[in-house]
Amino acid sequence: MIAYFVSLPTALACTIIHKLGMNRDKEAVYFLDEPMYRTRGLLSVLDGLTKEKIFKDVVACGLCCPKNLPIHTENDIVKERILEYYDKLLDDSNYRISDFDEIFVINDNWGAEINIYFNLCKIKYVWIEFAKNYLTENPHPTITGCFYSLHEKLKTFSPFAEYAIPCLLKQSDVSQKRLAEKGYTTWDKGECLENILPQDMEKIFSCFNLNEKNFDINNTSKSVMVIRNSNAFYSDGIVYNKANLSLRKEILGYVNCTPNEIFSTADKLCIDFYAPENEKIYIKCHINDPISQEDIFRLYGENAQGLPNVPFEFLSKYIVKRGIKFNLVIGAVSTSLGFLSESSYNKFYALGWHIAKTWWFYISIYTSLLFAKRQGFSCIYCDEVLMSQLELLSEKVGYKGIFLELRINALKELKNSLIIIDMCSYNDFPINKLEKSNTLIFLNYELTDRKLIGSSDMYTSICIKKEKIFDTECDILFRDETLWVYANDIEIKKAARNFVFERNLDNLGMRIYSEKITVPEAVELFRSKQSIKEIEKLNAVIARQEEQISLLTEYIANPNGIKKMLKATDNIYRYLDILQIIKSGYLIVLAVRDTPGDYLPQDIVQKLFHLGFTKFSKELWRMYIGVSIKSAILFNWAGKHPESPVEYLFCSNNIDLDISSKAWRKGNQAAIIINGIDYAVNVRGLNIVVYDVESNQLVDSVGYDAHTEDRRFIRKVI
Repeated sequence: MIAYFVSLPTALACTIIHKLGMNRDKEAVYFLDEPMYRTRGLLSVLDGLTKEKIFKDVVACGLCCPKNLPIHTENDIVKERILEYYDKLLDDSNYRISDFDEIFVINDNWGAEINIYFNLCKIKYVWIEFAKNYLTENPHPTITGCFYSLHEKLKTFSPFAEYAIPCLLKQSDVSQKRLAEKGYTTWDKGECLENILPQDMEKIFSCFNLNEKNFDINNTSKSVMVIRNSNAFYSDGIVYNKANLSLRKEILGYVNCTPNEIFSTADKLCIDFYAPENEKIYIKCHINDPISQEDIFRLYGENAQGLPNVPFEFLSKYIVKRGIKFNLVIGAVSTSLGFLSESSYNKFYALGWHIAKTWWFYISIYTSLLFAKRQGFSCIYCDEVLMSQLELLSEKVGYKGIFLELRINALKELKNSLIIIDMCSYNDFPINKLEKSNTLIFLNYELTDRKLIGSSDMYTSICIKKEKIFDTECDILFRDETLWVYANDIEIKKAARNFVFERNLDNLGMRIYSEKITVPEAVELFRSKQSIKEIEKLNAVIARQEEQISLLTEYIANPNGIKKMLKATDNIYRYLDILQIIKSGYLIVLAVRDTPGDYLPQDIVQKLFHLGFTKFSKELWRMYIGVSIKSAILFNWAGKHPESPVEYLFCSNNIDLDISSKAWRKGNQAAIIINGIDYAVNVRGLNIVVYDVESNQLVDSVGYDAHTEDRRFIRKVI
């Protein structure tokens, strides 16, 4: 008998395929996270799979260990919690680990604490890769909370964990050379899916309620299927993409709408641009985010019908088996279209393979293409993501030019062409290298704090206005947009100022049109956009200066309270400001572990310089140690090369120092040993220890990890 531990509903299809493709003749028990499967309406599906004897039994439990411990809980306490929790879970399940010949786990950030449990208990398990390159060696801290440190230490999100037996997808990106000594195996998900017996596939269809009632078989050839992606893609694609932080702030921060409403907006944008009018619409939701038929009517209209919450792998099989063929399949930021057989549709469109760079500003892309057509540009240069969307739109606009990927280092070849730049993707475009015959359009300028290079006199703009035809659920696309056009040619600039178009988007309830703008108005608008960002930066500087003045005032009024202030703060800016005030009274040691951090702000570097640590560098894997005692700099040294370790020894009558700074592949350590005791938090990034040499006592010890966007500030428990 075998066991599958599967916390994620998205891994349900993979588990069924693996069971029927690799272990069809073995009895299997399916351990699942009950809250996740219940909210997705999948518990009845699992009951059906049990009745059909695809699984011997299903154990619906709390497979995800509750994360109600403080985020900085010590590892020993977290270990105790995990052992206690999963011991009880297995006892309550009426199964013992020894009952199973093999244990399989299929998970990612959610629910992988069971992997920690198996490693702590020294239990071998098969780690199954269910999506190519999906599971990474290091966890994401915003999801794992207090379990982050153990996951990172034990490599439990990856096949590299000590007790994991890797089972990788064929053609996997995981380093197979590093896994050779672990004796990894491979499996072919697609081959297993194809080899599922017809009678087993019919059982699966039945369990997911796939039947003739879901489709108007005689009329699907005149219908559209819309494939929705997970709401997680709506957030993750923006929150965790460094280039798009301002996008989330500027757009999502000021709208009051649910993820369902936002995704319906994207879907309806697809429908408005690509779907013929009055065709029946079938909505296929992501398995993680089903929505009711009532909400489908509300969001998509009475002509829309929802499909069962079935994994796309099985839906695509059903469509082929029943001979269903759609006129059109479309998806906003869809990753599921690849599963669909070409025999199932006449054509399909995927609007926004990369979420933030396309569909949010599809109207800007559409307008750019209209402008290119009217000006007769023979080719358009842009990045790969924009290229895919421009190619989709070209037949709707009637543009006959060609699309070429932008090559920054070969700008002289871009003659008599239009270059479209998405400011979410580029830092500073080298305008000074352009030929005079080139024209540039910048998308999304208002969403970036970067400056356009060159004189404002060389720019004009195309202002896109939006007007609601009727009230809609989500106003996310109703922002006015501005395309900045850079050109030497006066006729091109004149054409941009006088550019006119109008179009109704009926499903969105929106009318879009252009507004003429004069040269002075365009220049004034350009300068105002620049000044807004400059004012924001200036206000941030003023706020920090006011904070420093406040700290000094508090210190002057109560010098003895400064240590309490230091130990009470979890803000790195305030922390370094306090150190600047008290540095003449204490020993301050800074040691880097692994890397200073990709997201370390430059103004933090400046504050470290002010403390005397002037050789510090935020370069990736650049090790560093800085030692200041009562404002005197004892040591200030960075590694000669990236990953080169830095070490420092110092002995005197009353203090001994032994400090190390090592990169991940060179020891992965920050040690700050004072008189035989290591006081460092020893986290990735900056490790700072403040010590009172007069009383021979630790004042404070913190770590600051700026290698991820959440920039974690961690204090050592004393």
